[in-house]
Amino acid sequence: MNPEKWQEIKRIFNEIVELSEKEKSKFLENISDEEIISGVQNLLKSDESSHSFPDIYSSTNFNEKIPQQQIGKYKIISELGNGGMGTVFLAEREDFGKKCALKVIKHEFSSSELLRRFENEREILASLEHPNIANLLDGGTMTGGLPFFVMEYVEGTDLIAFCNENNLLLTERLKLFRKICTAVSYAHGKLIVHRDLKPTNILITKNGEPKLLDFGISKLLTEDVSGEKGTATALGMMTPKYASPEQFRGESVSTATDIYSLGVILFELLTAKLPYEIENKRLDEVARAICETNPQKPSMALSQKNSAVGTTGNNTHSANRQTNPKSKTQNPKFLKGDLDNIILKTLRKEPDRRYSSVEKLSEDLRRHLEGLPVSARPDTFSYRAEKFFKRNFPAVSAAVLIFLLLVGGIAGIGWQYVRAENQRKIAEQRFDQIRELANNVVFKYHDEIKDLQGSTKVREMMVEDSLKYLDNLHFESGDDAALIQDLAQAYMRIAEVQGGAFQANLGDSAGSLESYKKALELLKPIAENSNDLKLLALLREAHLETGRAFYRVGDFTNQSENLQKSLDLSEKLALLEPENIEQQINLARSYIHLAEIYREDVSTERLGLFNKAFGMVEQILQIAPNNENALRLLATVTHRLQLHYYTQASQARRSGESEKAKLFLLTALPFAKRSTKALEKSSELHPDNSRLKRNIAAGRLNEGKIHRDLGETDQALDLENQAKEIILAIAANDPENNEINLDLKEIFEDLSLTHIKRGEFAEAARNFQLSVDYCERLLKKDPENYEFWYARLFGETEYAKALVEMGKPQLAKPIYLRAAAKAEKDLPKKFTEINEKFREEVREGLLKCV
Repeated sequence: MNPEKWQEIKRIFNEIVELSEKEKSKFLENISDEEIISGVQNLLKSDESSHSFPDIYSSTNFNEKIPQQQIGKYKIISELGNGGMGTVFLAEREDFGKKCALKVIKHEFSSSELLRRFENEREILASLEHPNIANLLDGGTMTGGLPFFVMEYVEGTDLIAFCNENNLLLTERLKLFRKICTAVSYAHGKLIVHRDLKPTNILITKNGEPKLLDFGISKLLTEDVSGEKGTATALGMMTPKYASPEQFRGESVSTATDIYSLGVILFELLTAKLPYEIENKRLDEVARAICETNPQKPSMALSQKNSAVGTTGNNTHSANRQTNPKSKTQNPKFLKGDLDNIILKTLRKEPDRRYSSVEKLSEDLRRHLEGLPVSARPDTFSYRAEKFFKRNFPAVSAAVLIFLLLVGGIAGIGWQYVRAENQRKIAEQRFDQIRELANNVVFKYHDEIKDLQGSTKVREMMVEDSLKYLDNLHFESGDDAALIQDLAQAYMRIAEVQGGAFQANLGDSAGSLESYKKALELLKPIAENSNDLKLLALLREAHLETGRAFYRVGDFTNQSENLQKSLDLSEKLALLEPENIEQQINLARSYIHLAEIYREDVSTERLGLFNKAFGMVEQILQIAPNNENALRLLATVTHRLQLHYYTQASQARRSGESEKAKLFLLTALPFAKRSTKALEKSSELHPDNSRLKRNIAAGRLNEGKIHRDLGETDQALDLENQAKEIILAIAANDPENNEINLDLKEIFEDLSLTHIKRGEFAEAARNFQLSVDYCERLLKKDPENYEFWYARLFGETEYAKALVEMGKPQLAKPIYLRAAAKAEKDLPKKFTEINEKFREEVREGLLKCV
């Protein structure tokens, strides 16, 4: 809707708002533009509902509205609240005696449209399982045909009242708000927009945990929205103070709508005021303020509040706010800068100028809490420098002093031109200082943060800065063997960040391969004919990781060559140090990785290498049962073995050998359980290690697959949902992590396959679409990644096969066709192996759909 039409809508609304219904209708008959008529009607309906809702269906006429004080198995105790289209009662289930919240639709709103919305809320709640969202417990139909549903009863205080009553500090409020963001992000991940976020819909329990309530006007983004644009707003189902400009205009909503409401809530949480002066104003005045005026900065709002002695601000919460002299929420200077910019970004009039996701809003708040630069502020050098200085004042002060000393004497000194001995020594000393600085950045700081949740962005900044150091040092390295070794290690660390396998990376597979190749180029001349154990070990790791990097770009010849060289070096090191357990662990690890070069999943060579590694690891654990590296390797090799037998089971099932398939599955299951158990033991020692948590989730997923194929779908769903919760928690802190998004792709795909097995096709379709969406996100960022393409296309064929097996070929056929069209349009030509195998699967699948 263009601004001119919006101005005209408001003008007409102001003219007719006080007229009778007949006069309003007659006035609108003279307008020819349907969009203007619709916009005026939306405002009129919202205005009427804002005056009429509070008195509808009060507890005084409870017996009149509900003929009995018993609904199904539930005894009504009292009314908890009413609004929108329903009333919520405190109830108790007679057979269990457990209190719950029971919601019924109002008789006044029992139109087909609102009945559909009420049913929609029930369906949405059923799909949400999150610790910070109130759970759906039951549902049914009352006498007379009106629906009801039963929710978890949350005993708590609304968000802002809780913060004020407990006098929470600024950091405590922000941390609590980030938990709320996690719940909203989870709903968005389910493609659900709440549309009515406000403090009273967020209760805080006695344990300080937030619970998100009331999805009464929430919306599935996958719904057909034809003819529904702005319906919720038109029906008055929004809270004007927290509603977005697009809701007032009757435009389509999106996740950006919830982000706006979260911004208003955060503004109020930190200032005890609203962004706009809208108290006691007519709806059109509220709409004008929210759609046209710019909100004031939170720091300025707090300054005005503090100076207005004796006033209560512009909302009901401010009057109860306590004064804590230690609380930064009382001091505007703590809101200036980052928090001002973060909140104002959420309140942009244009949805596409707000944060692109709730995760990114939460991430900016985390970065602010940790003293890191935030995306809401221009990423200038001075801003980043200021942040870094504040976080690292002692170290930076010393570094600045050294830097000034260096700069003071650097002019005129060049390595190739200086011949005098005293000048050469000065240059060498300074060169060593720069080298030490590069090593600290790439090794010391990298190792401190590499396994922390949410570290991907910081590591991304390290790549850009560190490569500049490394390339300069590479140019100056000459034949300095120690420096060459340092450089090679540094390039390998950078390669990990760019696209290292099975860890948080930036999705730059090609850049990662180039960095690994630089490391090999440096190491080969000095290490290949050496017996230096440290140097040989480094060369082994370089070949191993380079081989894995070649796999990620689909170059299997170079993958095989590098993995074989890595194994050769592992065997040499094991011979040189036969008593060293770590050398034995690395040799077993090399056998596992070499097995990956065999393209057939059930080849005897592959199984032989896995069994060889498994035997070695068991011997090592007999000697050192708590060795962490051995435990992790045990988890890896048992995972590979369960995958081998699982693949054999799948092949047997396709051949119609069901008993043989079952035998393979029962063989695979103990390996899957042992893999997870080893990871859990290792994770107990490192509870904050996100990589271990990811591996535990993968273990749960592997167990779930086996239970699904054994027909034990309850166990499968339980394990898959456990995996989902682990990964979603990591994703909330590190949304840019490619490996996490790949995990989510696999989890939602497995959930979809389990729901197919249970005959729950609608739920299967919803989960599978989420899986596809995550994979598309990965390919958009890294379109040349072999692994992502394989996951994308063969994920679709597995889903379609499952539908055919369940007698639903009509649902499978469009899946095959969609995947084929995707491959035809976007699959890189170099991936010929994927293309040939995929085309054959599609051909076979479509034949079964006939």
